[in-house]
Amino acid sequence: MLSTDKGKSVIAVARASKSFDFGLDTGISYTYSDVKSLSDMGSYASGGSTASGTYGGQPMVDPNQPAYGRSSYEVRDNWKFNIDYAHAFFGDYKTSFNLFGELRSGSPYSLTMNTTLSNSRSTLFGTTGGGNRYLLYVPDVSSITADSKVSYASTAVYEAFRDFVRANDLSQGVIGKNTEKSPDYFKVDLHVEQEVPAPFLGSARFKLFGDVENLLNLINSDWGSYRTYNPLTSVVNVACAQQVGSSCNQYSYTAFTKPTLQPNAQLGVWRVRLGARFEF
Repeated sequence: MLSTDKGKSVIAVARASKSFDFGLDTGISYTYSDVKSLSDMGSYASGGSTASGTYGGQPMVDPNQPAYGRSSYEVRDNWKFNIDYAHAFFGDYKTSFNLFGELRSGSPYSLTMNTTLSNSRSTLFGTTGGGNRYLLYVPDVSSITADSKVSYASTAVYEAFRDFVRANDLSQGVIGKNTEKSPDYFKVDLHVEQEVPAPFLGSARFKLFGDVENLLNLINSDWGSYRTYNPLTSVVNVACAQQVGSSCNQYSYTAFTKPTLQPNAQLGVWRVRLGARFEF
């Protein structure tokens, strides 16, 4: 659901193309997106048609109010290009080479806190059950006791969390929705096609073709890989350290988990397809 009262989404597109007399065609396009939302009905990884996606899969501070911010589906920068060449080296039977490329920004994700609660309602966030949808609070990490709002289960948890905050230059306070970004994705596809005669059938011809999807990954397994962080990337387990009435007065960070990239087995691999068509 795109927000209309808190800000405007912006999408801008530019294209250019050029054809040459000797059979070469080229084109390039760029799309810029700045898309805000309240609820994305899940995420690019999970979608959402049930409570676990439309509610449980949304980053939030207040469990009764979805967080406004960058959409999980936004692709900030998206470049596409094509290089096509066709020439009849043998009679009027064309040989074609087509390259299609795309460079796009990595998927947005949120840094969150994970709760490991029982099914009873907790004073920590006022919800039942556990979850990792709560946007991370970054305390003052100058010392283990610098921030009265947070305590740590051990010195090791504090030091690991402190080093992560400093390495990623995180500002003190609640992290905004989808402020982080997975690595960019660069993919190149190749199509090769050759026309050959069909004997005794006049102008009819066969078209033999081969497609290589994700050509770069075929050349080097480290190229063309599609890797993402979880849309809700939990870095600390959180519990209530000090309860005042029905409210939690201090968080306890009980464990730290360093985010890890997850490869996508569908988009980050190469494929080859061979085929033939008959035209008459």
